[in-house]
Amino acid sequence: MLPLSQQTLYSFLVVSADPLFILTLGILLLLPKSSKALT
Repeated sequence: MLPLSQQTLYSFLVVSADPLFILTLGILLLLPKSSKALT
């Protein structure tokens, strides 16, 4: 029961962290482009 609970928690963490990671990566990649466009 405990390993299943840990696996579910881990899966939930990965699923919730993945879009946030992609969003952060996207912002970091787009930030230099937008700052160059602004200046």
